[in-house]
Amino acid sequence: MKYMLVLRASEPARGFAQDEAERRAMTAYDERLIRAGVLLAGERLDPGAAVLVSCDGERRSVSDDGGRDTTPPIAMWMLQVASSEEAVEWAKRCPASGGCMEVRRIVERSDTGAQHGAIGGAR
Repeated sequence: MKYMLVLRASEPARGFAQDEAERRAMTAYDERLIRAGVLLAGERLDPGAAVLVSCDGERRSVSDDGGRDTTPPIAMWMLQVASSEEAVEWAKRCPASGGCMEVRRIVERSDTGAQHGAIGGAR
């Protein structure tokens, strides 16, 4: 099963890995994920304000203040693991010094029988 781990900052202005020690610890965490063979993707995210595209039927509206009122996501990892418990265990091992980790299962097409791509029916 695939899971996405999303690290959220402890405060709106906090970025990823504030000091050298935390950067080294996060690099070591990434390397453990790679050695375990569970890491599919992992990226750092810009903690700046996001652009939100809201969907209401056929209408779309764009707002450039997304994330200002909440703690922003600052990193993500996509894992291939056997269970939600394993995904949570990897999330608990993250050496981030602040914030929280969101763990979400990725629903794959084979899980739903869908014939369309993951976003908006694109192939």
